[in-house]
Amino acid sequence: MKLGQKNTLFVVLLLLAVMIGVAVSGYLLIQRHVGQMIDQDIQRAHGVFVEAQKTAFDRMVSTARGIGREPALMAAAITGDAATVRSMLEDLFPRPGIDLLAIYLDAGGGNVVAEGRKPHFTSPQVLASRPLDELVQRVLGGADAAFGNALIFDTFLRLAATPIQAPDGTPIGVLLLGEEVGQPAVARLKELVSADVALFHGQAVLGSTLPTPETPFAELSYGGNDRRPLAFLAGGERYIGHVFRVLAGDGETTAAHLLLAHPAAHYWAPYEALGKRALLFSAVILVVAGVFGVAVSGATLTRPVLALVKATRQIASGDLNHKVNIHRRDELGQLAQAFNLMLDNLGASQAELERNRQRFHDFAESSSDWLWETDAECRFVYVSSSITTTMGMRPDEFIGRRLDEIFVRDDMSDVMARLCPDRERYYPFRDLELTLTLIDGSRRHLRLNGMPVLEGGHFRGYRGTASDISKAKQDEERLTVLANQDQMTGLANRRRFLIDLAHEIRRSQSRGTRGALLLIDLDHLKLINDAAGHAVGDEIIVQVAGVLNRLSRKEDLVARVSGDEFAMAFPEMDREQALLKARQVLDAVNECRPIHGGQTINVTASVGLVFFPDQGGQAVELMAMADTAMYAAKDGGRNRIQVYSEADTARERMGSQLAWKNKVLEAIDHELFELVFQPIAGVVDGQVHHFETLVRIRDTDGNSLMPGNFIPAAEQFGLIGQVDRIIMRKAVAYLAGLPADMASVGISINLSGLSVGDEAMLDFIRETLGDSGVDPSRITFEVTETAACENMSRAVEFIARVRQLGCRISLDDFGVGFSSFSYLKNLKVDILKIDGSFIRDITRNREDRLFVKALVDVARGLGIRTIAEYVESAEAFALLRRIGVDYVQGYFVGRPQPHIERDKLRIPNLSGPQVAAG
Repeated sequence: MKLGQKNTLFVVLLLLAVMIGVAVSGYLLIQRHVGQMIDQDIQRAHGVFVEAQKTAFDRMVSTARGIGREPALMAAAITGDAATVRSMLEDLFPRPGIDLLAIYLDAGGGNVVAEGRKPHFTSPQVLASRPLDELVQRVLGGADAAFGNALIFDTFLRLAATPIQAPDGTPIGVLLLGEEVGQPAVARLKELVSADVALFHGQAVLGSTLPTPETPFAELSYGGNDRRPLAFLAGGERYIGHVFRVLAGDGETTAAHLLLAHPAAHYWAPYEALGKRALLFSAVILVVAGVFGVAVSGATLTRPVLALVKATRQIASGDLNHKVNIHRRDELGQLAQAFNLMLDNLGASQAELERNRQRFHDFAESSSDWLWETDAECRFVYVSSSITTTMGMRPDEFIGRRLDEIFVRDDMSDVMARLCPDRERYYPFRDLELTLTLIDGSRRHLRLNGMPVLEGGHFRGYRGTASDISKAKQDEERLTVLANQDQMTGLANRRRFLIDLAHEIRRSQSRGTRGALLLIDLDHLKLINDAAGHAVGDEIIVQVAGVLNRLSRKEDLVARVSGDEFAMAFPEMDREQALLKARQVLDAVNECRPIHGGQTINVTASVGLVFFPDQGGQAVELMAMADTAMYAAKDGGRNRIQVYSEADTARERMGSQLAWKNKVLEAIDHELFELVFQPIAGVVDGQVHHFETLVRIRDTDGNSLMPGNFIPAAEQFGLIGQVDRIIMRKAVAYLAGLPADMASVGISINLSGLSVGDEAMLDFIRETLGDSGVDPSRITFEVTETAACENMSRAVEFIARVRQLGCRISLDDFGVGFSSFSYLKNLKVDILKIDGSFIRDITRNREDRLFVKALVDVARGLGIRTIAEYVESAEAFALLRRIGVDYVQGYFVGRPQPHIERDKLRIPNLSGPQVAAG
């Protein structure tokens, strides 16, 4: 007989007897009766609860009236003396059963004094919340007392308010008492109403004597006073109960829900005995079928099944080595074989699963980022414990909640649109930045990466990582401030002034108004520094800055554009007003007379004046005109004002530029360009890793001309491209000619802004590298920050293609141009060269140290190395090493030399005491 036949015979006979017995002795005859009994008990319990509420409110009102009649309290309230009232509250509080004691003075005008058992009870948000305000307003409206319930910050309060009256009956305030109804109160309530109790609101459980139900309390609440009973499972036991609304003070708003329930088993107990008797009666019927069924199935079915049950229990206990010993040719034998094979596969899978679980756990715990996963409803189902380090929050504070539910004070629209996309296709996302406000008010900046989780083609949520980028954001904000402000005077620096000036020029053009630009240069400040010291010179600069600030209007622009130069821009000012203002500035500067060594130092200035937009529509162009006028004022005897005249200055400028153009052309034609190399050393080992290539012109008279003189002319007359090619060709050829034992030495070559993005320059670089045979990794191209950011798209493509050739890219003069870390992320450079203006005084200037430290930290986070220019002392070197700069360049390392020498591949004075101390 087949197993199916055997099983059919057993099941038919057994189930037929069981069904007849159950049908005869079923519990349906008493189910309705039991339900009615439970419902009556619950309604009785609810009545007891209502009476308890009324008693509690009466007690609170009585207590409030007793407190309100305190003579000293009334006297303090009449005078509105909040400090005295607060002192009295401290004496009156705490009181038995009272968790909140608040006095609303000034007839509810907002002056509130309160004491509470919990800190947040006395917060302005609680005291001004709607439930409390409604009770206060009812009392102010003439009610003798007002009471109600309120749920505030997941705390359920029973509230009562009474008026505070002067002896003549005049209302002078409102006294409000609050009693917290939490777990202890709910436990006492169970004894009072003789039923299990749960007080809850939505997902928040305020107190419960019930085991945790399998269905959340919020889903058990169906609103209103519905008389239908509800059944639910809790702690493995079936309960029957009702949900009642607990109303606020207005009698309509639901403050919370009250669940009263009884275990069904308690009511069914009397009938269990009856059921047992019926079961015995049914057993007589089953005996006949059972004897025959057991006899048949015992040998053919029961023992094999028990063997499988035993094996299943062994598996449940973790023993995957247990085997089922059933040797039969029927279906049970096949099942035993399949069962043993499943055990083998399950053991291998469990071992691999354990390895993967441990691997994931190790990754999650050791990562500085924190891992997260959400479900299809955008609620967190997993958060790694490393979030505690990052956010100061526990993982369980996230589980089951959406991001916009946790951080309600922040705009989460962008990130929620990614986590809860309203479409059929779900995309991964990277580097999604958001700002969060923590409970203590501090803010965190995060960067999220996420991947959609799809199972069977159905969206199940997202999982990914989160990084804390708060420090990088703070460093960028600090860098922005430092990059826009002159640290000595507090005025705007040159970069900020040019941006604001450009804005004022555009506004003048759109409105048809006129303005004036003043460039003020202090006369002979260098002589004052040399004679009296830099401290006196700095004092003069600070005094002049204060004078210019006082003479400026709110809409005017004032900046320190260089060491001894200031600039002022006056929107909506005509020629006569501008000349008068310039005279006021000059006179005020003359009145700055610091005393040094008992002698008064006279301070004068030369002022250049230009008008916009009449004489120019570009900020840089206007600054050049003002500079020309200022120098004309100096040539005219100093301490005077010179208005820019295009006819006078154009000839002078053009004559000078043409002369330099001829020198550049002569240098190109006769190969007069000479290269010098300045070493760049690592701060850790002092080894010189590469050299910056600098250019000079050796004219026919044997004079060495510096690049600051001829490079502007080369750029103006379109010769800079040829100059760049000559420098590169000569530098690469020199590098190729170095001895084999100097094969690790590299060079950096400066590229002008016009060469960045030039296709012909890319071809020239490729050809030059190919012809020379030099390893491209030994060559670094330096591009200024301003040149790279003026045309970002071209610069990004150019840098990427140069790096594909194997060369490196250094961003030069960083900090004096656009100075935004977002540019660094887009440009993908290898090295960042910090402008020397932040290094010269770094040992004396705290702001420069902050700027450099912030820049180094962010660069390191982006994987970019840093070079500090103009390092001229051991003290500066030691400080930069502590800050974390990678390389240094300057006279401390070495001066520019015409040749790269083997004995110059290390800082010669690295072992000094100051350096060693660093």
